[in-house]
Amino acid sequence: MRGRKIVVGETSVTLYARHKKTCPEKADNSGTVNCKCIRWMQHKDGKRQSTGQWVWTKAEEEARRLIAQREGVVASPPKVGTYSIERAIDEWVAERDSEGLHNAKAIHIGKKLLAWCRESGIENLGQIQKQALRVWRTEKWKYRTGDSCSLKCHWSVLSSFFNWCVDGDLLEANPCPRWKGRIKQRRVVPLTPAQIDATEAAVEKMQAHGWTDERRLKMRTLIQLMRWSGMAIRDAVCLPRADVWGQLIKSERHKTGKRFSVPLPEWLVNLLVALPNDDPGYFFWFRCTDGRNQKENSIVALYGNWFKQVFEAAGIRGHSHQLRHSFATHHLARGVRVERVAEWMGDSPAEVRRTYEHWVDERTEMSEQAMRESWAAMGLDSVGNPITDGAPTNKPRVQ
Repeated sequence: MRGRKIVVGETSVTLYARHKKTCPEKADNSGTVNCKCIRWMQHKDGKRQSTGQWVWTKAEEEARRLIAQREGVVASPPKVGTYSIERAIDEWVAERDSEGLHNAKAIHIGKKLLAWCRESGIENLGQIQKQALRVWRTEKWKYRTGDSCSLKCHWSVLSSFFNWCVDGDLLEANPCPRWKGRIKQRRVVPLTPAQIDATEAAVEKMQAHGWTDERRLKMRTLIQLMRWSGMAIRDAVCLPRADVWGQLIKSERHKTGKRFSVPLPEWLVNLLVALPNDDPGYFFWFRCTDGRNQKENSIVALYGNWFKQVFEAAGIRGHSHQLRHSFATHHLARGVRVERVAEWMGDSPAEVRRTYEHWVDERTEMSEQAMRESWAAMGLDSVGNPITDGAPTNKPRVQ
């Protein structure tokens, strides 16, 4: 039994996860296993006792309290700042995962922080200094531009980790410097119809790389689904069959929790219904080879990697979210109202206007109408020419 060793006074116990028979992580007896099984502690005499907690930090706190109560000693928690960085990151990620939060960025930043700490000879949280983090960001964080949105997003994730440490009394203060950079909103780049067709054609090239007929069919269908529904990859891959009503998808965005409703072409619905899958509840979310359910983050990452391979085969430098951009810009460029596109995409109208402002016709029309009204107040006609004796001239009047 590995688990975790906890010492209070002269008493030492092992804290471990007592797995249920149905727990998918029951083979893992480490002290960082991520599951919702209750943590128990085992004394040297073999007696076992439940902490009633499944989050490691809370279970350890309860174990110290129980040991102190049994031995009649005062439990002394670890000194602030002496907590291992690796252990803190593991527990932070595990707690986020148990709460159903998206962990891709947290895992990425956690690995990045841990690698930097090892390179710098830093082992404990208390050794991290604000200026060192500032230098690390300046010299080691490589992004295409200094005002990258990803840079700001990743920095906020790092700051949230240190806030978690402060809340858990692992640190006295957050050492992460405040972000002072100015982030510019970048224009989205949709895929053109020709690029989408090339991407779909590239799926067939993947047969030479060992892709099965079923995988190629799923990827072709997924590309079409994202193209015609505007769904993000997580929403599309995790779409339950129960959320398709005839030709209408009624579902909820994972990112915002907002409900959305979007109609689909009949031929695409027929493709979805006929799509083979070993999990009858979903179109794309399949099970592991041993029959276990795939984790949500794992299945999304898997399809994301497949998309990367397909884009490389098509010779396109892109990503799956550009299909969502293509959906939005296609409809906005054809005069569909922002409110309707926002309803289809599960976003607010304000967010759609902000993200796709260069594609929104109604904003241009309102701007042109305001200018025409201003011209009329100045005695000009609808195209800006001055009116003389009831007839427009090409010479504007100077007032």
